[in-house]
Amino acid sequence: MLFGTTFLWFMPSFLGVDHEPTDGVWPVIQILVVLTVLMFVAAGWAVYKLLPWWRAAAITGSVLGLVVSLLWWIAESSVSGVTNTATNLGVHLVGSPAVLAVLLVPGISRALNGALRASAASAGGR
Repeated sequence: MLFGTTFLWFMPSFLGVDHEPTDGVWPVIQILVVLTVLMFVAAGWAVYKLLPWWRAAAITGSVLGLVVSLLWWIAESSVSGVTNTATNLGVHLVGSPAVLAVLLVPGISRALNGALRASAASAGGR
């Protein structure tokens, strides 16, 4: 969930400039940011409640995160004075693929499943 909230940095109000761009692709970016955050929140809640669809929500959030990262990079390049470009892109273009790797690479995914099962067993299955 925490990683999902960092996608709020892609909102126009976080650009650090005097004016918020509203033209072109910015409304689409805002919608995708909200959807991305919601998917990561849903995934975190589903893990907590031991619901089986948490993995699909996290994968969807990661894919949406990659899309919004690339759209933001393109849109942001036309806005002068943005100082946090490298940080935003670094966090999200590394973090989203990392989440996907944890969820889709068999060896890593098995380790995560084992840790979640152990956690659920020690918590009494909630």
